[in-house]
Amino acid sequence: MVRALTHPRMMGGLKNFYPQVCTIQVNTPARDELGHPEDSWADKAELVGLACRLAPATGKERRTDKETYLMSTHTIVLQGHFEQITEEMRAVIDGLHYNILQVRHDAQAASTSLDCEIVR
Repeated sequence: MVRALTHPRMMGGLKNFYPQVCTIQVNTPARDELGHPEDSWADKAELVGLACRLAPATGKERRTDKETYLMSTHTIVLQGHFEQITEEMRAVIDGLHYNILQVRHDAQAASTSLDCEIVR
């Protein structure tokens, strides 16, 4: 018999551990009046208002001969197991958008971690 390391009631009681709210969006490409493709993001109905925690993960800098690119990377931990989230989606927290680079699930199916980069 397999027992969970974290009891589900304990995860439900961690309200302060997930102080923010996240919405996952999916890209529904559209075309402008000239026929050029443009991104059009829409909320994924079952992935709105998810309890989460946002934290900076690392900072990266890429340099070329002419420019320096700054990539700000974050980790978003969602309360719950969400298999439907993919790298083609993005997360929105407090009006800021984050491209999802990688989706990870814990072994207990209690949380989902998103490695993201902020969209500026």
